[in-house]
Amino acid sequence: MPENIRLRIMLKMIKSGAHDRADYLLKTTPFTGPLSANRTLFLEGLIAKMRKQYDVAIKKFRTVLASDPKLTMVRAELAHTLFITEQDDSAKFQLKLLSGAAPTPELAKKFDRFIDAVDARRPWKVSGYLSMAPSTNFTYGTTRRLTPGGGVIAGNSRKKSGIGITGGANAGYTFKPGNDLSVVVAAGVNFRDYKGETFDDLIVSQDVSVVRKHKSGQIAIGVTVSERKAGPTEFILEGGPYIAITQKISNKVQFFIKLRHLRTDFKQSDYRNGSTTTIDNRLTNAISQDSVFYLLSGAQRTTTTLKHLNFWAAYGGIGLYKELPMGLSIYAEGKLTRRQYDGDFFGLNEPQKDTKIDFVASFTKRDFDIFGLAPRFDYIYSKSMSNSVFSEYSTHGANITLTKAF
Repeated sequence: MPENIRLRIMLKMIKSGAHDRADYLLKTTPFTGPLSANRTLFLEGLIAKMRKQYDVAIKKFRTVLASDPKLTMVRAELAHTLFITEQDDSAKFQLKLLSGAAPTPELAKKFDRFIDAVDARRPWKVSGYLSMAPSTNFTYGTTRRLTPGGGVIAGNSRKKSGIGITGGANAGYTFKPGNDLSVVVAAGVNFRDYKGETFDDLIVSQDVSVVRKHKSGQIAIGVTVSERKAGPTEFILEGGPYIAITQKISNKVQFFIKLRHLRTDFKQSDYRNGSTTTIDNRLTNAISQDSVFYLLSGAQRTTTTLKHLNFWAAYGGIGLYKELPMGLSIYAEGKLTRRQYDGDFFGLNEPQKDTKIDFVASFTKRDFDIFGLAPRFDYIYSKSMSNSVFSEYSTHGANITLTKAF
């Protein structure tokens, strides 16, 4: 009997409750073809799921997807098993990949309803992260040669920010007064701590929004506020309204736009007090369930009390999420930003003009499960080019974290 026919028969046996019989047949007459390893692991995972051995099932499904991330049935079973075990973040991550790559609108809506069920089950959402800066000469150091005051930074002092720790926590609660209407309240804290206080940073934020879902997307209107302590003395208060719109253009293409207007007040550097208006756009194209392409763009207008610090900025970029064999996922993003200031900058006799390049690469080992978390390595590179020597620099950053998005 052809092995694909055997596979279908055994799938029906397992789904009908005859999983013990299927297990016996799998052991006594194993698959032998080129796809035998993945077929065997998938069936073993389904049998473990029927026996409520969910951790075993999840491990086997992830092993199959590590070998071949294009297997839709395996990903769907993984998402459902993660949902059963209340690993909601991981379940939603898999369901979003399935929804984006669904071949028909009806199937996409089925996955979207599943995502809604995950959200509705637990109105409270809590997350956190912690990472150690691995190198004094690597993490967020700089090649800047001069200080803003005109002082020279010695060669042996550049690129040194000290060994530090960065981390944060976020919590949110969703109240649903109606089927398509939600009120979301969220708060978070993020910090960066180094030896000494020069590079220390602490941000506490609060957010309240009203979200209205419709047939092919949603609209969110809210207010966000943050309090920040930067370095030893500076305190910054920022807040304002925003509107965010998510709209599906087709099964595979989704558009997101967010408009914000924030007022910023500095305790020490009060000459920088002012406002910032930003618009961010993201076009998402799910090429397949293991490949997602992103097109990024945006603009910003910032005004302060000093004309030469007011500026316009615009950016464009691309991103790609790709699941590779051997259980490795990569997300790469490149962005180019152009900034034009209004007034003549000190010492230039002309407005400052900056061009900034940002690059991010994140690597996740999907089949290395640590209590529902996977290890992720992030590399961040930025380079600023300017007609002002004060604003020419490059930075490198690295983080090692654990993530549920796998």
